[in-house]
Amino acid sequence: MRYWKTYFIASFLVLVLIGQSYTVMGQTISIADHVIINEVETNPPGDDSKLISQWVELYNPTSNPVNIGGWSIGATTGLRHYYTIPSGTIIQSQQFLLYTYGPLWFPYTGAVVQLKDSNATIVDETPPLTDQTDDTNSWQRMYDGYDTGSQTDWVFKVGSPGSSNGKPSGATTSGQVDISVATDKTSYNFGDTVNISGQVSNLVNSVNGYPQQVNLVVSEPNGFHKTFTLYPTNNLQFSATIKLDEVLGFQEGTYSISATYGDVHTSTVFSLGAVQFVPPEQNAPVTISVATDKPTYTISQPITLQGNVSKIIPLKAVTYKVYDPNKSLISQGSIFPDSQGKFSSFNPYQQHLSNSGITINSVNPTYGIYTLVAKYGDTTTTTSFSVFPEAIQNSAISLSTDKQVYAPGDTVVISGSTTVHGLQNVGLSPSMQIVQTFTPVISQCGLKCGGISVNTMDIKTFVNLDADNTFTYKLSLAATSGSLGNYRVTVSIPTGKAETNFVVVENPSNYNATTSNLPFSIKTDKTLYSLGDPIIISGQILNPTSIATQNAGLNVKIDVFNSTGGYLISGGSFINNIFVPKSAPLYYYAFPNSNGQFQTSQTLQRGIYHPGSYTLKATYGELAARTQFSVYDSLGTASQGTIITSTDKKVYGVGEAVNLNGTISGLTGTSSYTLTLTKPDGGIISTPLQINNGFFSWSWTIPSTATAGSSQIIGTDRKSVVTINPSANLYGIYRITISSEYARAELFFQVSQNPQQTTEISPIAVQSDKTEYMSTDVVKVSGQVSKHYGANHNLF
Repeated sequence: MRYWKTYFIASFLVLVLIGQSYTVMGQTISIADHVIINEVETNPPGDDSKLISQWVELYNPTSNPVNIGGWSIGATTGLRHYYTIPSGTIIQSQQFLLYTYGPLWFPYTGAVVQLKDSNATIVDETPPLTDQTDDTNSWQRMYDGYDTGSQTDWVFKVGSPGSSNGKPSGATTSGQVDISVATDKTSYNFGDTVNISGQVSNLVNSVNGYPQQVNLVVSEPNGFHKTFTLYPTNNLQFSATIKLDEVLGFQEGTYSISATYGDVHTSTVFSLGAVQFVPPEQNAPVTISVATDKPTYTISQPITLQGNVSKIIPLKAVTYKVYDPNKSLISQGSIFPDSQGKFSSFNPYQQHLSNSGITINSVNPTYGIYTLVAKYGDTTTTTSFSVFPEAIQNSAISLSTDKQVYAPGDTVVISGSTTVHGLQNVGLSPSMQIVQTFTPVISQCGLKCGGISVNTMDIKTFVNLDADNTFTYKLSLAATSGSLGNYRVTVSIPTGKAETNFVVVENPSNYNATTSNLPFSIKTDKTLYSLGDPIIISGQILNPTSIATQNAGLNVKIDVFNSTGGYLISGGSFINNIFVPKSAPLYYYAFPNSNGQFQTSQTLQRGIYHPGSYTLKATYGELAARTQFSVYDSLGTASQGTIITSTDKKVYGVGEAVNLNGTISGLTGTSSYTLTLTKPDGGIISTPLQINNGFFSWSWTIPSTATAGSSQIIGTDRKSVVTINPSANLYGIYRITISSEYARAELFFQVSQNPQQTTEISPIAVQSDKTEYMSTDVVKVSGQVSKHYGANHNLF
């Protein structure tokens, strides 16, 4: 070490004699143009033969990142251990990277540390380094990246591993140094604390190599003066605090803060005043929110109340009351919020009991909308929920899939239940068959196979019933094109069977169900036509017979019926390119393709068709399907009072929209028209009908919930009066009447629980108030009959 110092002093004198190439304040700094060794610690504290504590700091002074993967670091003396930097290592511009290796990576005396690239070419090396102090001092370049090729580039002082060695003030490679200073507020009161913070753009050293300090001066015109000396941190920031007390010499006024770092300077100001009056904090009102876990329930489902309060009132509970649709109090209770203000009527330790939630009396239930009122302190809030009759399975077995449309590779979840108990106990588990009824992948036998591939699915198995008589079966579809197509699932038990269908397509999200899921369906391209218009009749056979059979003559026959239910009689014309004699029933033919789809285009000829409503009945073997359309005379030659109208369907489900369109003859009077809807329970909705150039339309959405009331009848003892709940008034036959002082028309539609299975209005609808009774119960039977369609019964 002594030898090194002598060498250093001699070198320094030589430099002075040749013109002081040593950098001073304001002169240009020699910065390397390559990755360099910036700092080395060859003798850290501790036993270096046991600890991996020697380290080397690399620095990239260039403006571009450098890939140093595969480079090595080692000493030319001692054990000559070389550490290889992992491949792919990038050192960014102005970045420091620190590496340790060992033990005994470097010798303590005369260590020359080298940095070599992947080709073993020396990129940078240190002069001989000696460190025998066993402390935290390290050999480091005077400034980051400073490189004149002289041993005087290096100084021995307290190490700064992984951070800057400093840059000289006024002579940095990053340009002019900047400094900023600010306070956390602009005005303060006595007793406050001023938080002063600031930042410099880069770290610099003084000419003697020591880090530059930030000088803060806080002053006031009346003589107050206080100075702070701070060192910026490695992230270039500095901070200080001042307590504004009168005993420390502070008084009201405006104070300035001056910050100096090397040759740069900045300042800011703040004001100090008397303590301002702060009004006492007002207690915010307590708020409460409440809701039920679901919006609708059946009679046997528990109802969980849950909510939040904004503030806890000690020893105060949330109280609630539940009122039925008749405004009668049916339940009440109290719940204490938890420490977060949450509350719930659900008790996880009593979830098997009825008091794990609010329950509705199932002995004599009232269906409809219930109101719940909750109160906490002086705050009250309300919410509501609906209660419906519990669905009762009328069939011996039910069946459904979790979705209607799937993609190849999906899993189809098939589920159902049965009302027959004990089937598995006697070895009669429900049998299941899954058949791929159509696939677009044609087999090698071509059209002779009817579009069915060689590997068409036909699974026959049994399903296991759970304790509640339900079952679930999962079908994994192949992730290939062979799984595309239509499928039918059939589950059978000794007393009945159930069927359902699903489709597999390439992209379910873009699937448009243009075909019906019924075994056989028919439709027209419109519901309203003018005389002479073309009409396109199309449909779908879900499970068509083979092509060979179709070629043998099994096609779709389409009969036409008028509004009275009788056959439409042709007047001598060409239908299907065949001359039809007079007084013959009108019919059309359509031939299905391999997919079961059929279509025919005809003309609504004058003389055969007249303004009114018509029904098409399509037959295919033992299958039959029907649809309706209306015809009007666009020339206005119909008799005065003619109104032609139709709905888009005949049978709807709950929540669906009824869409009505129609036209009024041009010779009909121009008085206002009224549309009247008569419900099954006798309720009436009446609205003006807007006519636009002879056309009109109307839409009405069937409610998603049914109301219920009560009625009184004589009891079984012929003396007492029994109050019963009638069946929901939502289902049944509805009548639409369109009328004015010149014309009148009416038509009917039906709301059904199973609209997909019933596409035509039932001539008579009968229902009872319940589906199961005790031997002493009173059965209430109600019903409706639809419009009389005439004596011809072969249509309905």
